Amino acid sequence: MQDFNRKSVIKNNILLFITDDDRNNSNALNIIDFTINKVIQDVANFCNLKINEIPEELDGTITSLTNQYIDTHKLLPSQKSDYDELQSLTEGDVSWSFKSTGQVYQELQLVNTITDDYVDILVNFRKLNFD
Repeated sequence: MQDFNRKSVIKNNILLFITDDDRNNSNALNIIDFTINKVIQDVANFCNLKINEIPEELDGTITSLTNQYIDTHKLLPSQKSDYDELQSLTEGDVSWSFKSTGQVYQELQLVNTITDDYVDILVNFRKLNFD
């Protein structure tokens, strides 16, 4: 993925919304980086723009989309309960199966982070693709 030149600004804004525990947790910071990259790529794809063509006016939208995705999917360690990553449970001779970190990243990769709440905003920045 091409580097987004304002990613650090967006990341600093996202760090304002998370707990100190997550701010000091390398796994949480990796998840935040991965999620920001995913949202940036989704916005670029939706708007038919190259990553560094995304206008600065969308930085707040990218921040909001990232925060919304992190919160709704409880991606950070402080947001997890013991059962959030539970994949299956068997009652007879008790068996618990949890999602691996890889499965969590894979699920994130497959999800479209652009929700209906933000489509109206992004449409204003969308370029028509005549190719």
